[in-house]
Amino acid sequence: MTGRAAGARPPPAPGPGGGPLAGLRVVDCSQGVAGALASRLLCDLGADVVLVEARGAGRIGAPRQRARDDAAGAGGLHAALDAGKRSWALDARDPGETERLAALAAAADLLIEDWGRAAMAEAGLGYEALSAAHPALVYASHSPFGEEGPYAGRVSSEIVDYAMGGWMYLCGDPGKPPLLVPGRQSELLAGAQLATGALAALWESRRSGRGQHVEVTTFEASVSSHLFVISEWTQEGAVHRRVGTTVLPCSDGHLLVTSLNRAVFSLLGEPERASDPAIATPEGWRAAQPRVLARLAEWAQPLAREEIYRRAQEARVTGLTPITVTGELLESPQHEARDWWLDVGGAAGPLRIPGPPWRMSRSVVGPRRRAPTRGEHTGEGFAPRPGARAPRPPEPAGPEAPDAALPFDGLRVIEVTNAWAGPLAGQYFADLGADVVLVESPRAQFMRSWHYAGN
Repeated sequence: MTGRAAGARPPPAPGPGGGPLAGLRVVDCSQGVAGALASRLLCDLGADVVLVEARGAGRIGAPRQRARDDAAGAGGLHAALDAGKRSWALDARDPGETERLAALAAAADLLIEDWGRAAMAEAGLGYEALSAAHPALVYASHSPFGEEGPYAGRVSSEIVDYAMGGWMYLCGDPGKPPLLVPGRQSELLAGAQLATGALAALWESRRSGRGQHVEVTTFEASVSSHLFVISEWTQEGAVHRRVGTTVLPCSDGHLLVTSLNRAVFSLLGEPERASDPAIATPEGWRAAQPRVLARLAEWAQPLAREEIYRRAQEARVTGLTPITVTGELLESPQHEARDWWLDVGGAAGPLRIPGPPWRMSRSVVGPRRRAPTRGEHTGEGFAPRPGARAPRPPEPAGPEAPDAALPFDGLRVIEVTNAWAGPLAGQYFADLGADVVLVESPRAQFMRSWHYAGN
């Protein structure tokens, strides 16, 4: 999302350490949104990212050219996803230029690509060739379906990604065809996973001296995000289906009802209804939901969103929230208070772009420059590492090797979380080999008391 700047902050100046990933060298050969987001996230953390784009006809960077919108490079998607990076423009048909790219990749810690195995090998940038000469290199690949299996090599699109990943099944009115949620959600999800996988592999590379090939597919990233749906099916036999809308109109927009508890009756000014024996059981409460929603819709219609939200918060009704439209996000007092939007320059003047998804107590994070014009930094290599030591020789591979364990083996994590976001983060650490200790309340927690395995 971009918009004219008004009150946002400029990109952060590099801190004393330049960011948590200062010194990390990344070559981004990707063409799509997933790779662009992955390298933007790493760039936000201080990595030096060189974006490889097309000059003339060729495979390199075609969708990125479309994202720019015009020759001046004013595209909003490019301005947001490529902020902070440098740009090399190359002609993929020229062997001399692909040799220069191979030399740049040889100096990198991480290469991100989505051309596919055959195209990368043809350009002299295949994983086998690069890793043989530079064993510590991490090589991260994105594709719709992967290089193996019956779907390998199939092309995709935004709507195909969303449908194949199972999300369209859940979106839309139950009596009508399913709907696409726009904004390349599946590719953005894959991009976040690509950055996460690359960081885990870089951790391992620093420890053992051995890089590896990280592969993320849009299909698998989308399906893996159905943790709620999958766990209910495997543990309870429940199948999620589309339900009727829970979007309610009010005087100045719409509200979304995600869940309701009996506190809603206090919000409606009818607290005595909360003690009705007919809704005392979970089954009775579920049966009463249509009537409660109808009463809530009647109550909300003459009121403004902010007034309803304020009253709902005071009554501890957490499942009732205003629906914000895009333009309102740019003026959000919450984003302003947290200094989240960034002002960056561009060919069409200053623009406002989203800031990074983290806040850190000791590190400045976020892009440190505007998105580059095409080829603006062609020929500029990576800066020498001050005081760099000789690369650590890789340890022998094999089942008996000391680092044959998972990347985070030896890492200790204390997880004090509930609901979904925290436990999912803990699961990722555990899946990658960390020793994760979950600290729980002795009383029933929200998610554990909501669903019961085997029921």
